Amino acid sequence: MSDFPTGAAFLDKAKEELTCGDPVERSVREFIGYWGADRRGVRVVRRINNALRNKGLRTVPDFNETGLDSTIQLQLAQNGSAIGDRDYGLTIGKMPSARTDVMTVDISDDLMKAYTLMQLHDFSQLPVKRGDEHQRKVVTWRSLVKALLSKKTKVVDALEEVIVIPYDRDLLHEASKIALNDFVLVEDENGQISGIVTTSDVSVLFAGQSETFLQLGEIDQRLRDAIEAKFKLGEVQSATNDKRVKDFDDMTMYHYQQVLTPPKNWSRLGWALDHGVFLEVLDEVRLVRNDVMHFNPDPIESDRLVTVGSLLRLLRQNT
Repeated sequence: MSDFPTGAAFLDKAKEELTCGDPVERSVREFIGYWGADRRGVRVVRRINNALRNKGLRTVPDFNETGLDSTIQLQLAQNGSAIGDRDYGLTIGKMPSARTDVMTVDISDDLMKAYTLMQLHDFSQLPVKRGDEHQRKVVTWRSLVKALLSKKTKVVDALEEVIVIPYDRDLLHEASKIALNDFVLVEDENGQISGIVTTSDVSVLFAGQSETFLQLGEIDQRLRDAIEAKFKLGEVQSATNDKRVKDFDDMTMYHYQQVLTPPKNWSRLGWALDHGVFLEVLDEVRLVRNDVMHFNPDPIESDRLVTVGSLLRLLRQNT
């Protein structure tokens, strides 16, 4: 895959090339592969961001805010450039459909061409271009039928306005716009339309993680109940040293770790389990939870999903 076996070696070589004025480009998938990763989990993103910061480099677009098969450029970081402000989270640009070759029609095309393409590909809308330039308008079934009933024949007679969202916006913050409008177009780092995100895309993303989401919810509840049964709230607050914990319901998996790490606290549960192994598994599940709760679209490794199920089974046997 590469001439450089490690992330550090790759960045060193990339910096030399950039200093000489040579461009350095990689796909996101290839780039994270230098760190032995095939997805952008919390820990690997943090490692890569730290490495970029130490080398005075950045990626454009941010490797954590675009699709796995998108191309990124390595650049020398400018003074004051922010690198890795967010360790994880789902931006619009991470959605697979946000970085695809968008099928379009030209503003001068016949409506029957738009109709045929929409029928053929089961599309509900088609973005519109004028030559090579996106018009930030679309043809929808509604606008197409309205134009045809009015005896119109050209795409220009069936245009609708469309919302365009930059690739680095948080998906959850923009979800209401997608729901209200059924879809949005995505603008890349160069101000060009790079893809489209629909309500169907969002639904598929959420549904694909629903089983793991439910398992994590049960793990969370069982751990909270177990701690609440053996500890007073004041003891939990002292162990976590977090002012946000005002009730047992305010606890997160990180707080469970903090409470159960001291051996004397662990022993109060009375579980015939190895303390160290349990904490290791709990930490791994916590990281999976972060990915799921932030709707990271990169597939979670099957062995990590097995770990979630294993911890749930263990807790069902002991609580």
